Amino acid sequence: MKILLVNDDGYFAKGIQYVKEYLISKGHKVCIVAPKTEKSAASSSLTIRGTLKKEKIDENTYAVEGTPVDCVKLGLATWDEGSAPDLVISGINMGTNLGTDTLYSGTVGAALDAAVMGFRALALSTNREFMQEGPGADFDEYLGKAIDIAMSSAVPLHTMLNINIPRKNIKGIKYIQTGMVIYRGDYEPCEEKENEYCLNGVRDDQYNLSNEVDDRYFYESYMTVTPLSYNLTDYKTLEKLYAAENQ
Repeated sequence: MKILLVNDDGYFAKGIQYVKEYLISKGHKVCIVAPKTEKSAASSSLTIRGTLKKEKIDENTYAVEGTPVDCVKLGLATWDEGSAPDLVISGINMGTNLGTDTLYSGTVGAALDAAVMGFRALALSTNREFMQEGPGADFDEYLGKAIDIAMSSAVPLHTMLNINIPRKNIKGIKYIQTGMVIYRGDYEPCEEKENEYCLNGVRDDQYNLSNEVDDRYFYESYMTVTPLSYNLTDYKTLEKLYAAENQ
């Protein structure tokens, strides 16, 4: 397959380089178009003023002075003339993207933008410990399964898959909804920096891990698979509003 690789950690990041080497070893054609610097939590932001610079790093790697979504749009717009990638992969992110964290994630935002444009798209994330400790013996097996699932005919047009793969000792796969990831804490004054504030949220795992959601099962060592789309409509509330209006 022809695969476009993007991320929000930067073209140099361990995660995207790991996926690149894995895909090449499986015979796929891979091109990286990723941010020149880290753009974590960029969500679906894009550059609407000014220009974007696409810098060639090597034969199949390009760095963009922009957001993850900029990289998707530019990567697709400058793909080989007359062809298109079979799949867009965003990641692997060094850190999970579970529950409501997906709203802020540049990894998810990039994959969602590709899906909106009609491409098969997959956001991949894993434990932050992957950066220092690397993957377990079973990681590549599940990485391959994630890509196979993304190419399934069961995934409709304009829908992406958000997949979180535990670093090691994976028990299996859970097809599961996103949850509400709760953090306790907020912006606090930075030490010795007047009028500056730092985000200092702590996960409330008692809430996060007590429901039938992705967050719980990832931390029980399952690979979680959640289809996401651009449609954020709350249909239950929409029906209630319509019914109340027409009583």
